[in-house]
Amino acid sequence: MTGLFVPVDHVVALGRAHLTPGALLADPAVMRQPQVELPNPHGGGRHGGIGWSLDEWDGQQVVSHSGDTIGQHAALWALPEFGTTVAVLINGGRSVEFQHHLVSELLHGLHGVRVPTPLAPPDRPVYVEVEPLTGVYERAGSRIHVTSRNGRLSLAMLDPTRSPSSTPREITSLLTAIWQDRAGPAEACAEVRGANDPGRSPSSTPRQVTGLLAAIWRNEAGTAQACAEVRDIMSRQVWQHRLVSGFPDGVRTAGKTGTDFAVRNEAGVVEYPDNKRYAVGVFLRTGSPATRQPLVDRAIGEAARAAVGHLRSQP
Repeated sequence: MTGLFVPVDHVVALGRAHLTPGALLADPAVMRQPQVELPNPHGGGRHGGIGWSLDEWDGQQVVSHSGDTIGQHAALWALPEFGTTVAVLINGGRSVEFQHHLVSELLHGLHGVRVPTPLAPPDRPVYVEVEPLTGVYERAGSRIHVTSRNGRLSLAMLDPTRSPSSTPREITSLLTAIWQDRAGPAEACAEVRGANDPGRSPSSTPRQVTGLLAAIWRNEAGTAQACAEVRDIMSRQVWQHRLVSGFPDGVRTAGKTGTDFAVRNEAGVVEYPDNKRYAVGVFLRTGSPATRQPLVDRAIGEAARAAVGHLRSQP
């Protein structure tokens, strides 16, 4: 099992290389020529090139490429006429919404290009006959069963009788075997675990993350509106088992968790009734890839409380 782990500036550099003749290809524009018309022009492009989705925003050609894993989303856009590339790497929810806001602000500010507004439900619900949409949609590797009930559509994906499937217990057993060098050669297992090595993948230290949080809370990390939106999103954190668990009622927290196999993190801002705020980050690496590790999660809250308590005890 191998993967490509690069920071966002390397993705931007790759996009620029695809706009520069001779950097990777003698004529990279060949890859931006339409090869096929895409059936859904609202899903990222009107045509498919070679490795690129091709679209037009405000009269300008835009090429893009994206990729996803569980909990992570990456996207790259390039505007050949301006020589501009934009990359966004996200781990978390509302990724498409965040990407649209960010790309819209950047391209309008740099070139006056207006990014099309994504499709959204109408303000007033409309009646749609759903029965013609039901059935089985199939492609290599998956089958999607679409059914209707009481005028609502539902779908079931990855029919286990036609596609490989694993139970959560089987996946956990495999991860445990990888961490114990029992799933294959030790070198291969180490390479899989290397996805969590900060030296091989995009990473930040707790100090860097808390510095960013401090800048967000001071409206120094971007516009005041953008910083306020980030603070609002973080204040809606629903997970109570890590950072929040270390503080009593009356102490407000805004945080963001991060989990990747044996890596378990949370960073956030803690605000006491006396209006004093503290940016805190606790990053842990455990010896197990198990999904549920309540003692480790609780340790994050305890470490955060101890660190903040030390700061509050200082004159």
